[in-house]
Amino acid sequence: MRQTAILSNLAELALQRNWQVIMHLFPYAGWLMSLGTND
Repeated sequence: MRQTAILSNLAELALQRNWQVIMHLFPYAGWLMSLGTND
């Protein structure tokens, strides 16, 4: 039980960190996609 709780906490932390990275890169990704569609 305790091990699964630790794993879920780690997964939650990873998701939060990934979400922060995604939010930081989102404008850059949109810019790249706009460049791709401008071809």
